[in-house]
Amino acid sequence: KLDKGYKIRFETAVEDQEYFADDVQFELTSESVKSKVEGKGFIRYIRLMPQ
Repeated sequence: KLDKGYKIRFETAVEDQEYFADDVQFELTSESVKSKVEGKGFIRYIRLMPQ
């Protein structure tokens, strides 16, 4: 699925608090698998672990 235009999006919410529809969103590429993506809400960052 790498480098084919797919994106990964994480949505986060906490009861009685904010809802982030796109807390983290990034395209699934060979480069993004090796990097760290910062979140905009409750997620600090996402780092994928290639296997």
